Parts: sequence; C-alpha cells; structure tokens
Amino acid sequence: MDFEFHDDTSDSLVFYIQRTCTGCRIYFLFSLSPTAPPGCILISVVALLIAILLSFLINGIIYKPIGRLVLVVREHGTEHAQDRLLCRKDEIGFLFRSFREILAENGDLIKNDYEKKILLKNAEIRLLHSQINPHLLYNSLGSIIWMAKSEQYSAIQDLVGALIKFYRMSLNKENEIVSLREVKEQIECYLSIQKIRYSDRLRVEIDFEESILRYKMLKLLLQPVVENSIAYGIEKKVGDGVVKVTAKRADELLLISVEDNGVGVSAERLEEINAIIHSDEQPEDFSVLQNINRRIKLFYGDEFGISLSGRENKGMTVSISVPVLE
Repeated sequence: MDFEFHDDTSDSLVFYIQRTCTGCRIYFLFSLSPTAPPGCILISVVALLIAILLSFLINGIIYKPIGRLVLVVREHGTEHAQDRLLCRKDEIGFLFRSFREILAENGDLIKNDYEKKILLKNAEIRLLHSQINPHLLYNSLGSIIWMAKSEQYSAIQDLVGALIKFYRMSLNKENEIVSLREVKEQIECYLSIQKIRYSDRLRVEIDFEESILRYKMLKLLLQPVVENSIAYGIEKKVGDGVVKVTAKRADELLLISVEDNGVGVSAERLEEINAIIHSDEQPEDFSVLQNINRRIKLFYGDEFGISLSGRENKGMTVSISVPVLE
C-alpha cells in the first residue's frame, strides 16, 4: 500500500492511498485556503490522521489476509502464512480452511485415481498373460497338422482365420472399451477353435439380445470366463458338454452369464471359490476369475462384479453384472 501527497493548487492538498496489488486509489482533498474558517485546517489535519489510521486498520484486517489467501491459493504459500490463516476465526479463516479441505480432497482423488489405474493395468496385464496361452496355440497347431494330413484344407483355413482374429482382438492394446458385438465375435472365434479340438463333445449356445450389441463394456471380461468353464467344467466331464453364453439388459444393468453342464462343485467348495474371487489373496486356482472381478470393481465400482452358482455334477454358472455404457 502506497501513500502520496500532491499539492494540486496553493489552496488545496490532495492525498491518496493506493493499493499496490490492484492499483485502486482513495483520494482525500483538503482545503488550505486562507479564507477558510479557523478550525477547518485543524479538522482537516485530524481527518487526515484518522484516514491514515483507518487505512492501516483496513489494510491489516482485510487486505493483508486476502493477500495471504490469494498467495496460498495461487502457490500454496509458506507454512507461516498458512498457520496465520488457520488461526483466524473470521470469514477469511473459514475460506482458507475450506480451501485446504478442497485441496486435500482433490489430492486424495488424484491419488486414488492414479492407484486405481495402476491396479487396473496390472490386472489387465495378468489377463493378457493368460490370453497368450501356449496350450491353445499348441492344440490348434496340432489340429492343423492333423487336418493337413487328412487334406481338410477348408477347415485349416477356417481355423487359422479364427486364430488370427481371436489373438488380434485379445492383444489389441488401443481400446480398453469394446462393443458387445466385438465381445460376441471374440467368443465365437474362441469357441470355434475349441470345437475343433472337442469335436462333437462340445455344444455351444450364444444368445445376445440384438438391442444390446451397440453397448460398450471393458474388454477381456467374458472370454476368459468361457475358457475357465471349459477347462474346469467340460474337460473333466464324461460325455457331451454344453456351454451357454447369454447377455441381456435389465434396467440400467448388463447381465451376462456363462453356464456349463460340467462337473460342478460342492456347496462348500462353491462358497470357498466365491470367497477367493472377492479376496485380496493371490490364489493359484481361479486367479483369472479373481482378476476379472477386480477389474470390474476398479473400473465400474464395488457394487458390480461376478458371482458363481451351481451344484456338484450339475454344472456351474458365472454371472457378470456391469452398468450399461452407451
């Protein structure tokens, strides 16, 4: 804050106060005319002193705290400036404490969002590793050799095409979100590959409502579940196996299920598996389902995820619930 005197004329004195940060000025005009009443000069001097005193008071009570608040908001200020503002019980102190709370909440949100992205990416990497499954590739190459010996060239072409499309969709790193139409195509590619291996032992039913194919969902959620159903359910079953994949909309939810008629599990084991899927442990079995459940919760929220149901020798159903994404 600056003070300046300016002798505008021989009969008057101009005094003004200027705020450095804003450039605003408050002018005071005092008459020095000899014809002025005797007490006018004395009154003017007293008024000038009062004005100076008031300017100091206003500066200390309002302008300086506001300046410190601006400094803290702009550059977070020094600890000393922050402590002085925290001690205030007036509106300035309230504004600063509110700003501190907003700043802390914003920092927590940024940290949580960063950690969530790291966890989501780690879970996706583990799923990608499971997608690069050498057994699927080895079995497919073995089938190609067998079909080549039998001169089934058309079947070889179909199998190689399905393999290329499947791995291209699985290993695509550009998009985390894909349409349900793409999800369905990936399932069809995977199951067409598996049907060559299992031949007539495996029957596949895919039922997606046509109206939901335009919706979006997180990639690498459904195909690993189908693969898990075949590995743990159909492969151990004596006789023909059936895998049924359905997807429908219920209000604002997408409900997806993968059902098989495999060996199933006991009620006690089913409870253990559900506990494993929703735990923070790193199990050897069912780690794929656990990673899928974790990715769903990290991306969509804790109220969404997967659950298992079934009975021993009656098969298993894996249910996935996620919100509708246009």
